[in-house]
Amino acid sequence: MPMDVLVGLQWGDEGKGKIVDYLSQDADIVARWGGGANAGHTVYLDGKKHVMHLLPSGLLQGKMCVLGAGMVIDPEQLLKEIDGFAAQGIDVSPGRIMISSLAHIVLPTHRALDGAHEGGRGKVPIGTTKRGIGPTYADRARRRGLRAVMMKDPVKFGQQVRQLMSEHLDELRRFGIEPNLNFHAGWHKHEEYANRLAPYIKDTSVYLSNCLLAGANILAEGAQGTLLDVDYGTYPYVTSSSTIASSAALGLGLDSRCIRKVIGVAKCFQTRVGEGPMPTELPFDSVVAKHLRSEGKPGEEKGATTGRPRRVGWLDLPLLRYAARINGLDELVLTKLDVLSGLEFVRTCESYKYNGEEIFDLQGEVITNLKDCVPQYQDSLGWPAYDIVCGKELKEVRGNAGSYIQRVERAIGMPVSLVSVGVDRNDVIKSKGNWFLF
Repeated sequence: MPMDVLVGLQWGDEGKGKIVDYLSQDADIVARWGGGANAGHTVYLDGKKHVMHLLPSGLLQGKMCVLGAGMVIDPEQLLKEIDGFAAQGIDVSPGRIMISSLAHIVLPTHRALDGAHEGGRGKVPIGTTKRGIGPTYADRARRRGLRAVMMKDPVKFGQQVRQLMSEHLDELRRFGIEPNLNFHAGWHKHEEYANRLAPYIKDTSVYLSNCLLAGANILAEGAQGTLLDVDYGTYPYVTSSSTIASSAALGLGLDSRCIRKVIGVAKCFQTRVGEGPMPTELPFDSVVAKHLRSEGKPGEEKGATTGRPRRVGWLDLPLLRYAARINGLDELVLTKLDVLSGLEFVRTCESYKYNGEEIFDLQGEVITNLKDCVPQYQDSLGWPAYDIVCGKELKEVRGNAGSYIQRVERAIGMPVSLVSVGVDRNDVIKSKGNWFLF
């Protein structure tokens, strides 16, 4: 019963979309277990940029795609994606895409509440994408949410949408907000959405379980990253769902014993969109920060969902060790090694100074007080772009670039299985399967 789980190890934006697309070559099914349209997975194919917010990244490899029960799904956004890919001649029929009957539905009023809650925080916002994710998960916890299975009866679903939107409008008025929403058109539109999406809605837990019993290979796709996990991330600057590997089986309705291995993805430096502590952050307008953001180039550091420029900093090894432990990592994938090329020197944060002590790995108190951690750096010489040869094995990464990968492997105690060195699907270098190659 092989299922591989791919998870982000930082604050999201690690390049998971490209890696899912690459690994999908060997999968039969790609299944996403959590999150919503606040995620944005980017894949470049033959120079063309594709961004998926809800559809799993395996779509471009022609794989069966499953949206799991742990997700919160905005029907308007999902249909926009389906229609966009259909216009490109990509198969987006119910024979290629399944939606869990137990996934929850995001309404326009969820988005309005998201904005109201964020605005109510004043000068200390969390940095939400305002896609309605938090309020939808809150409604799920309050047991008044709408599940995808309700779309099987579009007329009744429209009535249920009207009731919940009415409750949301009352809440918004308590914020002193009269949202610019056409309430009548809103719930009627959801009848139309239900008519279109009903054929996609299935019991995906049964489907995936049967596929595993038949020997199918499933790749479970995570959204956001470990440090945005609602329990284990840099709370309260987190998302509203569980993003770590152990939540994959839960979000897909599977026995946790089906997980074969956990693959973690990290950039060769740090990025973050929105608010929250980031110990290794560089001054936004510094020369190195502009270099790392690759401004104006393919793959530049902007949020795929929000378009906001990302904050950037040096690779944080204590956070990476923490994420490896929390996820039970088996393999490490590094992305954007090529972006570091051309720098005179490259830094890594080896430890923190916290309350007068040197900290190498994080515990609950430290992750909660990350803003009080002072990074302790080690510098190494940079490398020219020609030290990276996009070949078949990691031994073709030479000199200081190769030493950098080796340092990360030794610091994490984890083999690097792939290194991404460009935006396109095939800009990937494979490991020979050995640790500490160089």
